[in-house]
Amino acid sequence: MARSQRTWLSTWLWAAAVLCACRGEAPDAQQFLQRWQAAYNSHDIPSFTALYAEAGHFRVPPMLFPANSRAELADRLRKQWFASPGARVEGIGDVVAQGNRLAFSWRFVRQSSAPNAPAELVGASFLTVERGKIVQHVSVMGRPVVLPPAAAQPQKPPAQKPAG
Repeated sequence: MARSQRTWLSTWLWAAAVLCACRGEAPDAQQFLQRWQAAYNSHDIPSFTALYAEAGHFRVPPMLFPANSRAELADRLRKQWFASPGARVEGIGDVVAQGNRLAFSWRFVRQSSAPNAPAELVGASFLTVERGKIVQHVSVMGRPVVLPPAAAQPQKPPAQKPAG
């Protein structure tokens, strides 16, 4: 992941830590997110949607609009995975956990037949979990930006000394 991406995601996660008034990682948070990632990557709709409550607010990457029920989430995933059978969450990074709230960064990749579909997205997700089920899932995402190295940026010529 490029340095600018890490900086962007770190900023979001820092904000999440401030909002949660914590820094640190609950041991079960990492396990929960590993199950979430494995279920997503298996494209097994029943396994994935079993992590979500029957009703809630779910904006799972790369969805632009939220689903408001487990059934609606399953329908959107079916369409998404049909259009992009290689869709995967390849990386879950920095995890912030406080009580029933989790924040984490991620990297999403897919092979799509759509000509302008992004092949890679990076972002952060914010979850609220009650009784072991996700009741709210909000994500911020964008295409990764790769900036040229500092040495590749044009340099200003040195200032000319006035004659005389």
